[in-house]
Amino acid sequence: MMKKKKQALAAVLPALAAAAALVALFAGTVIAGAAEDAVERHDLKVVTYNVCGLPDLFTYDRNLAQMKKRFDYIGEKLNAYDIIGLQEMFVGERSRIESALGKYFVGHGTDTGSALKFGSGVYTFSRWPISKIHYEEWRVSEGPDSLSHKGFVMVTTHLGGGLDMDVYNLHAQAGGRRGLGVDNMKQLVEAMEFLSFGGGRPVLLIGDFNCEFWDFQCAEFVKNSSADVVYRDQQGVDHIFYHENGSGWKIKVLDHKAVFTEKLGGRLVSDHNGFEVNFRFEKE
Repeated sequence: MMKKKKQALAAVLPALAAAAALVALFAGTVIAGAAEDAVERHDLKVVTYNVCGLPDLFTYDRNLAQMKKRFDYIGEKLNAYDIIGLQEMFVGERSRIESALGKYFVGHGTDTGSALKFGSGVYTFSRWPISKIHYEEWRVSEGPDSLSHKGFVMVTTHLGGGLDMDVYNLHAQAGGRRGLGVDNMKQLVEAMEFLSFGGGRPVLLIGDFNCEFWDFQCAEFVKNSSADVVYRDQQGVDHIFYHENGSGWKIKVLDHKAVFTEKLGGRLVSDHNGFEVNFRFEKE
């Protein structure tokens, strides 16, 4: 009799184990869903990078690696980031970077432009869905910058847990009269005031400002936007600003550093370094 009971128990144990696993699976799904809805902290890795996407013929004197090799390399490394702002994505080889980031959502300005004019070159990638894209070309341009549609693009991206964010990515003009960069910053601030400020979404502003932080045109933006800069002593023209914008999310800079500083076959990956920032967004 005891032997028969043991055999019966052995026969039913696999069914009990399967039922327990099924219960655990559904319980885990509910818990995970509840946790996702209640997210109160996001850690984000953000980068801005001017990739110097100009024909090799134009950059032969800059000690750059060959375009295809460096764009393949850049695309692979960019997969480590959550929000990516790229500038000078002018040439058709930019598709190599886009392919490497195929799982990302993207917003950008004009693509190819015309035979006599490059596109915007400004591309923003996000791991999360994008619901809005707004692009503006600079109202006034001079000199070589008149040969492109340089400007800025804004995307609204949705990270989940109640965190929606506006990300601006810009490429300011270089050279020209002294007031040209100030005009750029005025146009940018006007757009931010209309599209974002007071909207209850945190704002990130990333890009190639073509000015160091203490230069007059960057000072113009700082004075009129009330945004905070990640690093005031940044050596170079690539900056990242942020603004909590009454969102209820506290933004903290965890760390920052220059990236893409290594060489590829003894040559540069771009004529700029990238600038990486790790942010923490926490509910207040």
